[in-house]
Amino acid sequence: MKHIEPVSPAIGKDLTPRIRDFWTRRVNAERIMGRDVTAHERGEDGYFRDLETQRYRSHRHLLPWIAAMTPGKTVLEIGSGVGLDTYAMAKHGLEVTAVDLTDVGVATARQRFLRHRMRQISWQRMPATCRSLKTVSITFTPLAYCITLPTPKEAFRRCTGY
Repeated sequence: MKHIEPVSPAIGKDLTPRIRDFWTRRVNAERIMGRDVTAHERGEDGYFRDLETQRYRSHRHLLPWIAAMTPGKTVLEIGSGVGLDTYAMAKHGLEVTAVDLTDVGVATARQRFLRHRMRQISWQRMPATCRSLKTVSITFTPLAYCITLPTPKEAFRRCTGY
């Protein structure tokens, strides 16, 4: 039988590495229902095209929601993964601070932004148990839903209860 991670993992010193490992192995749903979403190497343009096609087919509300945001506003994206939504928001003219707990997610997204000469956004890798972020003013927080909050610290507090 296939091992399934617990819904409520035991909190301990090894929690951050366990969560990071889980998401490193499951970067932005590269596999769904046991099937590869893309045949392209991680980071190639075809890779992003395939993942975006899948993401925005199943999350049809996201692109219209991003398009409704006012360009120039500041966005905190928690759990940015390889930056699919980050890229769409940056193309729309939003100032994005993207936070993810995996090195592979941050590195893959950064690589894409550099290759396409997109203006650099703020990328941060954050441990799963982190309780603080750098101070910036936030207007929107895409966590599947929109929340308007004054700072990343307040966003994190509201999302985690810390």
